Amino acid sequence: GLNNVFDIALKTNQSINATSGVYQRFAQNAETLKISQAQIASLTETVSKAVAVSGASAGAADAALTQFGQALGFFVVMNLTL
Repeated sequence: GLNNVFDIALKTNQSINATSGVYQRFAQNAETLKISQAQIASLTETVSKAVAVSGASAGAADAALTQFGQALGFFVVMNLTL
């Protein structure tokens, strides 16, 4: 939940908004993806760390995390319609 998002954002030096967006997309699709709450947090942290390691600026990192969250939602919807 909210504590996970805050902790992940602090650990990975990413914005709370971008981190929460990725977390929310995983959470919204947890049943479809067959993942637990712990896995949602772990996946969100992994994605956030990957962006941090890339060395992107804060604005670029925020945009990348937002786009990842949007893409995840799109691909899950596409999978459900196929």
